[in-house]
Amino acid sequence: MLPRAAGAALLLAASLPALGGAARTRAVHRRAGGGAAQGHQASGAAAGAACAAGCVLPNATPAGAAGSAGEWPCGGAAGGPPEADVVRVFHYGANMACAKMALIKVTPVRAEAAYVPGQCLRFAAAEGVPTCSKEPAFGTLEPCEAGCAHGVVHDIPASQLQRIHDSEAGYKFEELHGVTTYSGQVLTGVQAYTMQSHAVHHSPSRRYAGLVFCSANASLSPGYADQLLCRLGELGHADVSCADEQFEPMKPADAPREKACGGGCNPGGSAAGFGGTPAGVPASPELPGSRCGSCRGGRGGAQGAAEATALCRWLPAALVALALATGAYGGL
Repeated sequence: MLPRAAGAALLLAASLPALGGAARTRAVHRRAGGGAAQGHQASGAAAGAACAAGCVLPNATPAGAAGSAGEWPCGGAAGGPPEADVVRVFHYGANMACAKMALIKVTPVRAEAAYVPGQCLRFAAAEGVPTCSKEPAFGTLEPCEAGCAHGVVHDIPASQLQRIHDSEAGYKFEELHGVTTYSGQVLTGVQAYTMQSHAVHHSPSRRYAGLVFCSANASLSPGYADQLLCRLGELGHADVSCADEQFEPMKPADAPREKACGGGCNPGGSAAGFGGTPAGVPASPELPGSRCGSCRGGRGGAQGAAEATALCRWLPAALVALALATGAYGGL
């Protein structure tokens, strides 16, 4: 006969509903030890070696960067909107990747590599940012004395800007001063997304770390890419291989069969958020991209709502079964 605790566990497991893909986690492909891999790969911070400090100035552009800069860097037809109808945005994380822009249906008109002295890339979590155990941190910029952050300045059609806002929960959208192109021109009127609340530093997921690094490695100065790779090694992500591993951008929360940080309701699930609109981010009338299902009245995708409803119906019965099996009802 099974012990009472084991029986309770079986009762609880048997009452779990089939929640489709939400219970499954995406496999993370790590490089096996042994022979050399193709593409840019290194071990991050080598044993006993410190990462380069200070601002790494542009020393070159990658050989393959021609396709990720200039006019229509992510594809699209010529003859786009005039200059008055674009917004210049400094992207330094996953949004540097054309794959991410394509997922949210944004087509940059132009791209140019740039850096910002006095601002450094940090991986962190903050109130309103939809982090979870699977994705514990995302990128943000923080003031720093001697460092700098590199990234890509995208000219975004004004009509598409809301789509980026909707994907940046918990971030504010403000002008960023000192953005300097690799050719030395200081740009004005460039804006960027940074975490709007106090940021607590964490190591990012392997997926996010690799996506940011591989985007930087393809489009930015090799010196900066090396510095970034070294620091990712210090955060536990050594041997990043852009050729052997798949670092895909996260699909929008309302995309079919996938949630950004699966699970229950998250107040940071939309760009406008719940309980107020972040400074500089226009409110979205229907809060698209909300991670909340129907448990607490949020508006998620169809699958998210169905899963949340199933969870709400299952949970009370499961708790009663567990209590009866463990004697928590005092023998009733």
